[in-house]
Parts: sequence; structure tokens; C-alpha cells
Amino acid sequence: MTTKLSTERIADLYSWATAWRSTDPDGGTDLSGLRASNRAEFDTWLAAHDAEVKADALEAATGRTVELATATELEALPDRAAVIDKFGDVLHFRGGLWCSYEAQPMGSEWVARKCGPVTVFYTPEAR
Repeated sequence: MTTKLSTERIADLYSWATAWRSTDPDGGTDLSGLRASNRAEFDTWLAAHDAEVKADALEAATGRTVELATATELEALPDRAAVIDKFGDVLHFRGGLWCSYEAQPMGSEWVARKCGPVTVFYTPEAR
């Protein structure tokens, strides 16, 4: 469950977590504990928010989410299908190979073994 924080609270947490010095060189108040606490609260909220946005985007794109784990299931997808792997990377199926922004083309067996399970978020029929 995502904690609903106000926009003002998010802005405060972000600025406090990134702008404060961890120590005061002139012997003033050490704010490192408060900074760490605010950074942790912000990071927790941001991770939950990102997961919620990702889930909403998948739902909006497909109306459903489908997880595939085997090479046979991956090969059954039509050309131009797109999936998100277990690392959060997007892969596109083109001409029998899986392509990614940061990797060389891969076969379905390799994707299933190293990147699976994957979540289908686009098939050409879902347009």
C-alpha cells in the first residue's frame, strides 16, 4: 500500500534530503540524522510511487498483465511485441530476436533463462 503524501511533503522531503549539509563545519547543529531520515522516507515513497506508476501503465497498455517464463511462450508472441524483464528493462521482439536498448539481440531461450519471467505489455493486436 502506497502512503499518500501531499505534494508539499514530497517537495520538502526532496529538498531536505538533497540540500542539507550532513555536518556544520563551524560546530553548529549536526543535521545528518534528520537528513538521513528524510532521504529514507523520500526514497521509500519514490519506490512505491514508481511501482504504482509502472503497474498503472501496464494495465492501461494491455488491460491485463501476462507473465511468461519459457522460450516457447516467448516465441509464440507476434513480431513487434514488447515485454518488461525481471530487471525492469524493455525488450522488443523483432524478426525472431529480442532487442533491447542496451544489449545485443538475444534469442528467446536466453531471454527466458537470464531475464525471465517477463511481463507482456504490448502486442500488435492490442492497438
